[in-house]
Amino acid sequence: MRNQLKNSFKVSLSLILILYILPVEAQRPSETQGQRIFQEFELSIRNVVQTTDRILEFDIFLLDAAGDQDFELASFQAGILINSDIFSGGTISASLISGSSTLNSQETPKSTDVVYALPAHPNQSMIRLAGRAAPGTGNGTVLSSSFPGSCIIRLRLISSIPFTSNSTADLTFTSDTDTNPLYATRVARYISDVNVQLKVTRGENAMVPENPLLNPTITDHESLLSASSNNAFKVYSYDKAILIENNVGMTGIVFIFDITGREINSYILTNQTLTRIPVLAESGAYIVKICSVKSPFITKVFL
Repeated sequence: MRNQLKNSFKVSLSLILILYILPVEAQRPSETQGQRIFQEFELSIRNVVQTTDRILEFDIFLLDAAGDQDFELASFQAGILINSDIFSGGTISASLISGSSTLNSQETPKSTDVVYALPAHPNQSMIRLAGRAAPGTGNGTVLSSSFPGSCIIRLRLISSIPFTSNSTADLTFTSDTDTNPLYATRVARYISDVNVQLKVTRGENAMVPENPLLNPTITDHESLLSASSNNAFKVYSYDKAILIENNVGMTGIVFIFDITGREINSYILTNQTLTRIPVLAESGAYIVKICSVKSPFITKVFL
């Protein structure tokens, strides 16, 4: 009888300890939870568009990739590597485009700048995007689970000289573990009122799927024309002008080349339905190339 009472006491004590410990442990995100969260967001650079021969713009998105529970953002900052050869011999500056962020006002990026000298990273510069202090649980932005996510900000890069012809920006996020001279990319989230830093790994949950050619020159007209499959535009000529019907409101930059590949004009394309570009050139065949978010549109027109 005494042994039965002793065993019953041990069982009761064990149950009490389990019931006491479980709620405490549930408050603390474990390494397993952190690994699961690592798969639940996607950071990306999209809508990379050259708007003039020396201006490049792009959006930074943060997506709640799981969507099974609210992803409340605590804080964000980013380091973005860029190919210095696109402005070789010049300088480049970065600025935030006002009104482009969909984050709560207390979480929109604070500032941005460019670092040129990066030891052990030749031919690369770095864009630093500084965030703000975490606003506290309940005040953070709940990220969108609809692709491509919430817009962190749209950035504008301005070169002091035209971008190097046929170069690419090669934009790449840093990871959360990168240290000086790099600027780490960091994403934090509120979990059970706790600010939790998440793992950011370039190429896995931090990616740049677009890398358009800057200031392209045309050397093989026929192969480029046959490769064009963008149906967003209709291009034709009338009265010494090139007219562009913009069917879906795309923006970008228009380049006009003569048949030898010499650029004779460039023009910023807005989202208006019809754009008219006067061309002061002799009658003949011309190549029109539109660099937009979609694949390049290339066609031949006759003036």
